[in-house]
Amino acid sequence: MIDKIKIGFAGAGWMGGQFLNKIPLKDNAELLAVYDPKAESIKNVLKRSRVNPDCFVSDYEDIIANDDIDAVMIASPNAFHAEQSLKALNAGKHVFCEKPNSTHWEDHLRMVKADHDHPELITMTNYTLFFDQLAQIIKKMLDRRMFGEITQMQINYRHAVNIKGDKAWKLKKDFIGDALGMGITHAVFLMCHYFSPIKPVSVFACSQKSTTGRFEVHPIWSMLISFENGSSGMVLGDIENGNSYDLYQNILGTKGGLVFDSQTKFETRLKYWADETNREWVYPFDHENERKKGQDNHCLPTDISMPTSGDVVHHSTEESLDYFLEHIENKKDPYLGFENMRIVQDINFAAQLSAKIKKSVDIPADPSDLKRHLG
Repeated sequence: MIDKIKIGFAGAGWMGGQFLNKIPLKDNAELLAVYDPKAESIKNVLKRSRVNPDCFVSDYEDIIANDDIDAVMIASPNAFHAEQSLKALNAGKHVFCEKPNSTHWEDHLRMVKADHDHPELITMTNYTLFFDQLAQIIKKMLDRRMFGEITQMQINYRHAVNIKGDKAWKLKKDFIGDALGMGITHAVFLMCHYFSPIKPVSVFACSQKSTTGRFEVHPIWSMLISFENGSSGMVLGDIENGNSYDLYQNILGTKGGLVFDSQTKFETRLKYWADETNREWVYPFDHENERKKGQDNHCLPTDISMPTSGDVVHHSTEESLDYFLEHIENKKDPYLGFENMRIVQDINFAAQLSAKIKKSVDIPADPSDLKRHLG
């Protein structure tokens, strides 16, 4: 008999609902409690997810006080992530948190410290692109230096987030914190992941106010990130405007380069060149033409996942859930842990400071400067 991991869950919105659909199907997990302040809506979600309605609790403290609960999964609006995560960690529970894990720099540092102080507990920020199959393939190419030393990289996250109906909270600063954590952080994470283990050292950022006047935060961001080896990366982000989902990636190295364009036709969506392609561009999804050129050894399966949709139904929720549960079972420190992946939030807060003072800022930013300018 497998000892099931007992889970408490906070936040049963659209993203949370996707996880609630999957937890009951896991042999190694059992859902004991679900908290959401909207009692009526949560009961409908639980019914659709085949979860016992008796799991509903009206107070998050009921999850924290329940000694039978081993782990807490948090999919609440952004502003609640830090407080809920810290309470769970301090109660001796493993924590899975949707990105961003915090909306204030002081909370970010508290979460990193709490993770460090509790090595027996598993923490995880759900950066979903870590589980994307195309991103995994690109990371392997980079790790074996297929393109040589990477000198420049650009990654976009431009996608008009859903603000309809009960999702209008994404317009409010008190709920989302900032646009970086709301979505652009996906591009920041992917850049850090691709460059790893090379570390970012500084960022220069600028932002633009809402073009519609509806967002209380600046939804448009441009960031130039410098790395310790002299390489640089550009992140272009916009959570207000866009035509479909733009997670454009352009990577250039000393021996090759790669371009992924999520908005072009499927056959030409990905292309790359390197010594092993005879320095010719190959299109891994255009099987017919690559076979004619004798480059079919570079063809990739056409059914792999790739970042071409902002619809959370298409996110790797099952893979991220399995990752969390497996690391609890194996007592293994995860790559996506709060402390291990602190660099992403370090960049986000340094970028906010940079945009405020209109200067390049070291990563991580000096806490005294963050306090002075960001509060």
